[in-house]
Amino acid sequence: MFIAHPRIDVDSAVIDALSNVSPSTLGHLTDFGFVRSLTPTIRPVKLVGPAVTVKIPHMDSTAVHCALDLIRPGDVVVVDQSGGADRACWGGGVSYAAMKRGSPGLWSRGR
Repeated sequence: MFIAHPRIDVDSAVIDALSNVSPSTLGHLTDFGFVRSLTPTIRPVKLVGPAVTVKIPHMDSTAVHCALDLIRPGDVVVVDQSGGADRACWGGGVSYAAMKRGSPGLWSRGR
């Protein structure tokens, strides 16, 4: 069984205004947390490289930012969010910084 909710029409001005905003930014601005149910657009996803592991307490991603100073080209960042799934630990700015340092990606355990 499934439920199909009625379609909600969104004003094109709203879509235009939000088209260049990352999902993590929306979560920070609304304080509703990270947008759920995001999935990779390319499958299968493969990340290969030495792991830099980080475990963060609920709602504090400071250690993730500090880990950026430790990564070397090829390092995969692995984040354990201590069961938290309501907040983003990684957004556009952190992605940019990790990419500039040569990280091929992130794996996050959020539940």
